[in-house]
Amino acid sequence: MCGKSDSDDQKYLFLSLLIKSGYHVYCQIEAEAHELEYYYFNITDYYKAYILAKAFKKYINFDEQLSRQELYDMFILAVSSGYFKEVSKVKKLYNDVIRFGRSLIADSSVQGTIFRAQSEIINIDYWELNLIGLSNTIEETIIQIPTISNNSPEDLICAYLNLINRKMVLQLILGNYELAEETFKNNYLINEQLSRLDYIGHLYMDYSKGFYHCDLIKALEYMQKAQEIFETLGTEHRRLLDCNCELAYLKCLKDHTQNLEELELASNLLYHSQFIELYSKAKLKLAALKMVRGGYSKEEIRHDIYISKYVLSFSFTGRLALLYKMIKNAYLIYSNKANQIEELTTEEKKKLNQMGNDYQSVWTHNTKGLKNNITFFNDHAMSNVYILDTRIW
Repeated sequence: MCGKSDSDDQKYLFLSLLIKSGYHVYCQIEAEAHELEYYYFNITDYYKAYILAKAFKKYINFDEQLSRQELYDMFILAVSSGYFKEVSKVKKLYNDVIRFGRSLIADSSVQGTIFRAQSEIINIDYWELNLIGLSNTIEETIIQIPTISNNSPEDLICAYLNLINRKMVLQLILGNYELAEETFKNNYLINEQLSRLDYIGHLYMDYSKGFYHCDLIKALEYMQKAQEIFETLGTEHRRLLDCNCELAYLKCLKDHTQNLEELELASNLLYHSQFIELYSKAKLKLAALKMVRGGYSKEEIRHDIYISKYVLSFSFTGRLALLYKMIKNAYLIYSNKANQIEELTTEEKKKLNQMGNDYQSVWTHNTKGLKNNITFFNDHAMSNVYILDTRIW
């Protein structure tokens, strides 16, 4: 196993430079570099895995049939780039994995990689709010997967568990809460039968996100359960950092006197681990809390919102575009510029109309009349109050 000491923390950069330096050197260090790539990928330290996978890509001949290892380098590149590259490029990588993988289908483990890539494309469609027909796509893909057991290939298990998780979060975003609760319970049993504590942690975390706006105590409880699991496992680097940020945010929602320092620290840790999109959302959380609490300077809040947008190398799309516009409009009210609020584009309206009624009701309320105050989701908000949906993730 690759070392984990601080002195080895930059080894991935050194090896990636050696890989790029020439084929002769590459052949000498290839085995060691792949071991390190797989190690970082398995603990979801994705930026380091990305750097190595990107270096390996130099030696892949796409005019020939890919080897199993080359295909997996491409898969790692796709997964790891999903947190700091634009969606269209990430989706293309997954489609390449599927296309090249089909020529290796005789290898049973490749079948799992193909299904896992398909599950990730479904996940992209979820975040991009391409929700029409997505439930059918999930069900059709689940049916195609062979019966899962503890002896199934790892990627096949992951694909299946990803899909049933996406089934649940899709039900949540559509507002089908009773159905989502039933799916949560079924998913828990499946994860338990497969002895997948990691996916039980995913389940608690993703289910929790679905009801920040209506049951904050339960959301906090489930997020804490997820955090405990990720801390126990020590293999969920990305999930733990994200979970810590969400938990700090939930504490601030629950207690208006809660210091923002924990959330600031959690957001900075996301940034330093190169989870740039998650960091962007964390800055939006901070801006929202400051505006609702009041007493913060316009410059400080504007800085949070500015960073959230320009820290990314691509434009906001899908869910993130709606979140950004919601926060930016709130800032205009906070700055006494309510007359400058931006309306949703035609495309954004189409996306919103696919979501559940409680998502739509926030925007419906906010477009009626001038607002001079800001609050978080409230069914009884006055007509002059601008509502922020607490589900800023």
